[in-house]
Amino acid sequence: MEKLVQSMDKSKNRVEEIVAIGTSTGGPKTLEVVIRHLPPHYPYPILVVQHMPSGFTKAMADRLNAISSLTVSEAVQGEELEPGHVYIAPGNHHMQVKRSQAYHYFLQIDGTTPPRGGHRPSVDVLFESLAPLHEVKKTIILLTGMGSDGTAGLRKIKEVSNPKEVTAIGESEESCVVFGMPRSAIEEGLIDLILTKEKIAEYLRAKVSGR
Repeated sequence: MEKLVQSMDKSKNRVEEIVAIGTSTGGPKTLEVVIRHLPPHYPYPILVVQHMPSGFTKAMADRLNAISSLTVSEAVQGEELEPGHVYIAPGNHHMQVKRSQAYHYFLQIDGTTPPRGGHRPSVDVLFESLAPLHEVKKTIILLTGMGSDGTAGLRKIKEVSNPKEVTAIGESEESCVVFGMPRSAIEEGLIDLILTKEKIAEYLRAKVSGR
């Protein structure tokens, strides 16, 4: 399927919202369900941290790219965020979002900072980098996974954000392979919506219908 936004002028790629997804055990199959059902005109960049060793994230990005109408790739240092592009954090590297003075957003990929909670990439590191970006809305999603990575980062976003600025979604226990990461954030009262992976895809698609 033809990928859109490839030839767009980057200066016109205004980022109004960022979708950030954290996942671990069972994540690749769940990401397939979510990403492959998004429309080709999807207007927001999507950032994904999947706990995975170096090398495996590139293969996962290539597979998702092959089955999706969006462009999916392993993230590259300094890359500017573009609408309709899915960025997968490279294995053994943290991924953060930084803002330029011109309010463009780019990726910082770091393989030297120690793991966070035993993870590199860490969901917490990505989420915390989004907290200061008050001028963009955020949809934060925690999918299936063991442990609690993502809870601290989501807590930071919620602490500094206007409630209208962020929507937090947790995958429901019924569709999780491991109900660890979503459960942790749910138990802290940080999640706004609890949905199955299929309903998460529907939510993201419905949110931009008619655009």
